[in-house]
Amino acid sequence: MFEESVECLAVAGRISKAKEIAEKFLKDKETPRMLFLYGSLIEDSSYYHRAWKLSNHHYYYAMNALARYHIGKKEPLKAIECFEKSLKINTFQKKSWFTLGCTYMRTTKDNAQAARCFTNVI
Repeated sequence: MFEESVECLAVAGRISKAKEIAEKFLKDKETPRMLFLYGSLIEDSSYYHRAWKLSNHHYYYAMNALARYHIGKKEPLKAIECFEKSLKINTFQKKSWFTLGCTYMRTTKDNAQAARCFTNVI
């Protein structure tokens, strides 16, 4: 319930209140989802790593966020690695498949991998 509250407050633009609730929650208990949400609120990728580790490498949202973080930092090879991990867990991520395909085309010129990604979009 606290996680949903943080998410709703963030969407509503009440970032400071969302941070406040997340910080209080994380003092008592860390969950992958709350770590992920808090990392997004404060724009700190280390929380995505913590969420991924705490989930025993199952919380794909964290890995997807790390992939997008690496795209933004112009680190495409790291982004590819993160997208692949995320998509291995949940294949129903069309935007991630598309971005991964584009990243393969731009950086590795691996058309076979790009085609595999784009095939999952349609």
